[in-house]
Amino acid sequence: SVMRALLAMSVLMFAVSCSGDDDESHDDHNNGDQDGTCTATTTITIDDFAFSPRCVQVSPGATVTVNNVDSSAHTASSNPAGQFDSGTINAGASGTITAPTATGDHAGRCNFHPSMTFTVRVQ
Repeated sequence: SVMRALLAMSVLMFAVSCSGDDDESHDDHNNGDQDGTCTATTTITIDDFAFSPRCVQVSPGATVTVNNVDSSAHTASSNPAGQFDSGTINAGASGTITAPTATGDHAGRCNFHPSMTFTVRVQ
């Protein structure tokens, strides 16, 4: 029927309008540094449910400060667990992690929001 066709078109148009640039830019922001580059810094900022920079390059055993300027609590924890863990960093607070002593790339994430990932590159 005509009503069914109009309803289907409305649903399709709504779905297309909801998949706009805002969602994609958030995904890009959360998946940055895809070229493998790392930033030589000992500070990570959490904002908009993302770590920035996504990859930090540090010395073995370096202390990395994690500033949470987001509206939600987060962690900066190794994945798999056991290499480093900031514990809970509440909104507006800071925490630290100690970089592993083994050289190489070490994966990290927020334990509360596992899609939030970052890398600690030890050189």
